[in-house]
Amino acid sequence: MSDISDLTLYITHSAVLIAALIAAGLVVRFKNAKKRLKPARLYSVGFDENQLTVTIGGETREWSWRGLEQITLHASDLGPFIDDQTYEFDFGVNGSLNLPSELNGMKDLVEGYLLKIKGLDHKSFIDAMGCTDNQSFKIYMR
Repeated sequence: MSDISDLTLYITHSAVLIAALIAAGLVVRFKNAKKRLKPARLYSVGFDENQLTVTIGGETREWSWRGLEQITLHASDLGPFIDDQTYEFDFGVNGSLNLPSELNGMKDLVEGYLLKIKGLDHKSFIDAMGCTDNQSFKIYMR
């Protein structure tokens, strides 16, 4: 009977050890993935009442708010380990711009400008913020 007890104890300890090693490996993998998948910190966004400004590696590009036709907020199921919200700004003939929610300056842009845009669909915005699936929400259309 002691052999069976010893074997059971050995199997239990082995299973716990394996589970702990797997969990530790996943934590390290997710931490490393988060570091690798955070290019948003390399860029910055700014704004004023006339334009949206994006700076990438010292190069700055500007888009006039007058050309803004639509904003779509894309949610994904990738969070919380990587950024799971992306704003797509459609400037019509001037192209579209996709900005991750963790981009430097994005919080100020959302709170200081986007939430104040006349015609913003606040319900869709709130739905998008609470979404944990792969979905897109049109939060503004001219």
